[in-house]
Formats: sequence, structure tokens, C-alpha cells
Amino acid sequence: MGGSLPAFRGLCNGVGCAGRAVHGCSHDSHMARKRYVIVGDGAAGLTAAEEIRRRAPDAAIGVFCDDPNPGYFRAALTNFLLGELREDQLWAVAPNFYDAHRIERVFTRVLRVEPQKRELWCSGNPAPLPYDALLVATGARSRPPSFHGSHLPGVLTLRTVQDARRVVDTLRGNVKRAVVLGGGALGLEWTHALLERGVQVTLVERAPRFMPRALDAVASDLLAARLRKAGVEVVLGEEVARAEPGPTGAVAALVTNTGRRLPCDLVGAALGIVPNSDLLEHAGVLREPNGAVKVGRTLRTSAPDVWAAGDVASVEGEQLGLWEPARHQGRVAGANMCGAQEQYRPGVHYFATRLFDLDFARLGEIDDGPGRSVLVDFPRGTGHIAYRKLVLEGGKVRGALLIGEKQAKVRTIGRGLKRLIDEQADVSSVSARLLDPSFDVAGFLGTQQLVAKPEPRPEPTRAVPIASAAKLRGTQAINITSALAGMKAQVGTVALPSELLVQRTSQLPQRTSQLAAAEPRRTKMLSIGLPAEAAAEPPPGAQTIEARFEVGGHVLPLTGKLCSIGTAPESTVRLSDPTVSWLHAQVTQQGNALYLRDAGTQTGTWVNGVALAEAHPLRDGDRIQVGRTQLVFRSSVLGPLTVGGEAVISLPRLELRSGPGMGLSFVLATEQCTIGSGASADLQVFEPSVAAQHARVRAAHGVHYLSDLGSASGTYVRAARLPPGQELPLTDGEVVQIGSVVGIAYTRAPTRDRVAAFRPFAKVEVVSGAGAGQSATFAERALVGSAEGTQLRVPGAAHELELLLHAGAYFTRDLSGGRTFKSGAPLGPEWAPLRGGELLLLSSGSMLRFEEP
Repeated sequence: MGGSLPAFRGLCNGVGCAGRAVHGCSHDSHMARKRYVIVGDGAAGLTAAEEIRRRAPDAAIGVFCDDPNPGYFRAALTNFLLGELREDQLWAVAPNFYDAHRIERVFTRVLRVEPQKRELWCSGNPAPLPYDALLVATGARSRPPSFHGSHLPGVLTLRTVQDARRVVDTLRGNVKRAVVLGGGALGLEWTHALLERGVQVTLVERAPRFMPRALDAVASDLLAARLRKAGVEVVLGEEVARAEPGPTGAVAALVTNTGRRLPCDLVGAALGIVPNSDLLEHAGVLREPNGAVKVGRTLRTSAPDVWAAGDVASVEGEQLGLWEPARHQGRVAGANMCGAQEQYRPGVHYFATRLFDLDFARLGEIDDGPGRSVLVDFPRGTGHIAYRKLVLEGGKVRGALLIGEKQAKVRTIGRGLKRLIDEQADVSSVSARLLDPSFDVAGFLGTQQLVAKPEPRPEPTRAVPIASAAKLRGTQAINITSALAGMKAQVGTVALPSELLVQRTSQLPQRTSQLAAAEPRRTKMLSIGLPAEAAAEPPPGAQTIEARFEVGGHVLPLTGKLCSIGTAPESTVRLSDPTVSWLHAQVTQQGNALYLRDAGTQTGTWVNGVALAEAHPLRDGDRIQVGRTQLVFRSSVLGPLTVGGEAVISLPRLELRSGPGMGLSFVLATEQCTIGSGASADLQVFEPSVAAQHARVRAAHGVHYLSDLGSASGTYVRAARLPPGQELPLTDGEVVQIGSVVGIAYTRAPTRDRVAAFRPFAKVEVVSGAGAGQSATFAERALVGSAEGTQLRVPGAAHELELLLHAGAYFTRDLSGGRTFKSGAPLGPEWAPLRGGELLLLSSGSMLRFEEP
């Protein structure tokens, strides 16, 4: 941009494209709106956003997230591996969700929060971003293995869509043997999925039995026997000491602490999770030893105007890490951020899942103790597994553990027992019948007159026509919808049929009419009891949209409501590019629009030079990059979208081109920036092959130098490994490799600023002279002049002034050759500080007034 800005110590911040709200926004209304920021778009974050929008129709809502794939079912990733779900069924929200709810999704990484100032520092710009209320719903990441050799290719985790795609792509290779680490629910699902794909599996659990905090010894033995019968080698009471590489450098075997050698082509690590609370490291927020954020029943943290929900939260010491409780917490947090005083009280915790191919439910306390009696139903010789354990105290149900095959009706019994515990029912007269699947809990409670009408909620109620009981599905619901966001959670085990969702949405208040009504979705029930949704059908009357891709001189028409791009034989747009994934991207019709989604690839899908970070509405002329192939989208119906001037950043930066967080950019610090997987790294990359402190970029005399910090997996430039400590100057466009899969590009090219869409707007207005009454608002940068493309067009020189927000302060400079003035003094080509209320005189005689946000 020319001219030098005041010196400052930069932060390692990511940048990307501008959002939707930059243009056409009323300055005054924007400034008056309350600003809600949600960090994370999982179950808690999305539900909170919907609840806030319902209660505050005019508020500004921003969902900040560093996952390039928005809004998906983490709980169903293993179902995808099992083949129970198609790729299009992983998405938790419709492609137009953010537009329809007027929610800004900002693809960025939040680096730190300053609650006393109500500001956060994020990856869009070195300047802080203000907020009125903040929800930390950042979830958790997989706990990486720590044994020697854990960085080897083939050692995988499963937490994101990218992880799932990577596993699927790996399994398409010659994988015959695998080792799964961890005997929890995820490890067992890993095992099941690998067996279904014909892989020989060894399961290693360092504890002497499975899930010691959830299962008793009998249930653990039943599970182990079931696994061994299925051909799984079960190793209990041992842990991995090291990994050994094969001829290709990938993992070939694991060695346990007892010396047992386990040959393998793949390692699935399911060793627990780590709460993503690094952004609160210096915020003064109370956290648990494992990093979980301490909150009370209102989900408020120890810091003012900061809430936490989901996997990152510890509610009075309880950390569940489950989808439905996260949704419930998100709804309560969203309500309280809007001024409510609701409390998260879900009753006794009901944990229901699938352990391998057995249904499992656990609720309450199952340990023996003084004054407690234990009822056990463990039929033998039936050819089926069914084990039920019930703990009673004082004539009331205290807890239960149930495990068995489908015919054991584990979930049915578990839900009934939860009602008995929550209602504190005296079951002394029926204790012998409680484990009978035919026992009528509702009827029993009715006879005891224990069912009281729920207290009315403070907000207006909405009539919902209830379908017959036969249409209700008893399950742990994972469907996110604005209809369910307003419900007061009871058991959390009912998924409403799609027709109810539409009716409920259609009854929202008139002032939220911009919200798109949920469209009916076809569902199937997964074997673990979660409803999987099919792709949304276009509404009645929607026509097939004429559209096509042009690639390499060929025209590829898009037909049908769901089209795929990839190398798979069944792909609608089949490509032979080896850098393109089996399934790389999808085009789906939503109403009368076509949306493009990346399918969780390692290298991403790029639209008009920007990494895709949410569903993109396709327009004629869009250029799509997948692998090394570029496609041009053409449609006579979906014309090109004209966008005005955009906020840009021209600072040198590193862009993640592959691996976790693909598409994020990080503005380089003026002195140095460290890259690694550890919490102290400036640019954090959560990938097993990346060391805690892996590499460093140092700036000197306008040049950036890259060096490796002694990492095991290395740092590569131009296919050559850097010796530790040796510095290499980076050139614009240079691509380096960190570890085994992470590609990072160094660039100085201008890029659009994602955070600009949610930043407060400054204003410049013509108060006298030619163009009087005209004004323009801007987030980061504005040009004033007569040239086309300037934010404020006034008669005079083509470019009169430039205004800029930098490091939290505003600056201006002359572009007319010395013919502009600020507060009576001539402006020059160097940047000058600019304060609210100051007057600017143009060469044409027009007077401008600058207003800060």
C-alpha cells in the first residue's frame, strides 16, 4: 500500500475472505446492535446461535470457527466409516443455514480473549474485535499418542470430517492389519468399522478392563468375549511403548511395554479428548486441571459476559462430551446470554451408545454401598447377550447398567429407568418387574400421581401439533433445528418427525420471517440409535437448475439434486487428477440455489482463490480448484454476483494448504512465529506428525527465514529437508511441508479479510460541498475519490484519500498529490493518525467528517 504504518509487534493471526455483512449494512443500525460472538460451530455453538437469533432477531451473531467444514455430526463419523451414512448425511445444518438465520460464520482462529475489555484477538487481523457476550463452545480435540514414533504416517485420530476422509482414503490402500488404541466407545467404534472393512484388528486398552468408570467387571468381560468371538485380538493391561516404521517410512508395528510386538498397517488412536480452551489461557477464567472451563448451572464462567458449553465446559465438575447434553447446554447458554436466568438441569445423566455391536446404557450410580440393594438380570444359555444391573436405595432407583443385543431393548428400559430416577418414584412395590421390557413406566407413574405439569417457560409458548406416539422415535436425538432449540429438554431422547419441525418453524414470530423454514428431511435410524438424515429435497415447485462445469475444454452438465466431484467411478464430475480425492466436493440444490461443499479433503476446495469454509452458493463464472484441476461453473440461471470493494489485508502470512485447519492463514509476527502442535506455538497445527515446537519463521530486514527446530518428521522446502537450525529465506509463493501432511504457503499477496464482516464499522460522510449527504461505512479500509470502485465516490481526483484501521487505531493519507487537508493541516503520502470527529478537506472543496465506531 506504500507509506509506512506505525511499528507494532504483530500477532500470529489467520486471514481469509470477507463475509456477507460488509456491504449494504446500515451504519446506525449496525452500531446499535448487540454483538454476540460464539467460538465453535458444533452442537453447543449452533444451538446457542439459533436460540440467540430466536430471542434477539436484530442482534449481530458471529460464529467463529477454525474448522474448514462447518456444522457436521461428530457423533456420527464412525457411522460414516461403517458405511451407515453417506457423505451428505454428515452435515448438521442445511447449506443455507447461516444465510437464512443471518448468522456470520467467520473462518478464523481465536487466539486469546480479554474479558475485562470484552475483546478477542482472532485470526482475521492484528486488531482486537469487541463483543457484548461471548460463548466459548470450542469443543475438544483428540488426545494425541505420546509414545516414540507416534508421528509416523498411518497413526491416525478421528475427530473431524477431515480425519474421517483421511481414514477412508487410507483404507482404500493395502491395509490388512490395524491396531486400535483405547477401549472406550470411540475405540470400539473404530474396531467395528475396521472389521466391517475386512481389516484384522488388535484392540489395546491399558486398563485391566474396558471403561472402568462406566462398566462393571461383568459387563467388561461380556464385551471382551464378544470382541474375541468376532475375531478381535484383545490386549488389556498393556500400553504402547513405541512404533516401528516399515520400508516406506509408515508405521509397520507397535511394541507394548511388555515387549509384545503388534504388526499393523494402520493405528487408530482413541485416547480421549483435550478441551480446546487455549484461547482462555491468560483470560483469568477458572479451568479444571485438564483445561475444561468451569461453569455453573447457568453456564456462565468466572469472567464477565463469558459463557461456556459443550465438550469444553465442566458443569459443576461434570464433563460429559456427548452430543445431546452439548445441545442442551448451548440452548441454556444462548438464552442466558440474552438476559434469561435458565439453569442446565438435565436430571440424572443418561449415557446410551453402542459398544462394538452391543447396545449400552448407563445412568446414575451403579456401585454397591451401605443401604443399597442390587438387582441383576443375567440370563444364561439363551444364545444372546443381555446383562442388566439395577441399584436401589430407600425404595428408589439409584442407578442402572444395561448391555445387550437389540432384542434386549436396552434403550427402552434405560429411558424408563431415567424417568423413575428423575421423578424420585418409590418403586418398592414393583422392584421385581423393573427390568422387564414390558413394564409400563408411564402407567406406573400415573397411578402414583407423580407426574406434575411442567412449569411454563418465561418466553411465549408455541403450539405444536403432536403426531401419534407411533411417529415418535425413541433415540438420543442429534438433529439440530431451530424447532428443537426452543424446547425445554427433559429426557433428551425424542427426535420429532420432520413434519413437526416444519410446523414449529413456521410459527416463529413475524419479525424473524427471514429465517428459512426447515425443509422436510428423510431419516433412517442408525444402529446406535441416532437418526441419520438424507439429503434435503428441493421444495415443491423447485425446478432443476441448468448448470454445468467447464474443465479442460469439456462441458460436464450437472444433473440431479446432488452431484459429486472426485475420482470415484460413480462421481457426477469424474476427474483423473491424482491430487483429487475419491470424493472431493459436492453440489447440492437447496431451493432455487446450488451450493458447493468440500467433502472434508486434506487439500480443500478453493473458490475464486479462497478456501471453501462453508457451503458456497454457486454463481456463473465461479472458478473452482480441486487438487490441480480448475473447473469453471456456468449457469444461465445463476448469474454472477457483483460485490463492492472488499476489506483486504496485505501483511505477509502463512496459509495452511493441507492438513487440519486447511485454508486458515496466519499473519506473521514482525519478529518471529513458531509453528507446532503445542499450546505455546504461535501457529498451532494439531496433527500427530507435527512436533510441539516444530519450526520457526523469523523476520529480519524485510525477509522471512524458515528453520526447523529439531522435529522428528522434518520441515521440507522444495522437497529437501531442512537441517535443524539452518535458516532458509522464503520467497513469495513458497510452499513448505511441516510433518507428513501439512502444507504451508508463504505469501505477501493481498487477501480478503474474513473478520471485516463482523468488525464495527467506521463512517466517513460528506458534510459540505459536492456530494454533500453521501457517506460510506467501512471495517478496515476505504478509498475516497471519483474512480469507480472507491467506497465513497465524490467529484475530484480519481483517488483523494485512503483510510485504514491498523492495530486498533485509524489512519489516513493523501493520494491526490498533496491537495487534501486534515483539521486544517496538509496531508502527505505518509500515514497520519485519524480521530473521530476530525474533518478532511478534498481537492474539490468537499468537506468530510470521520466517525469512529
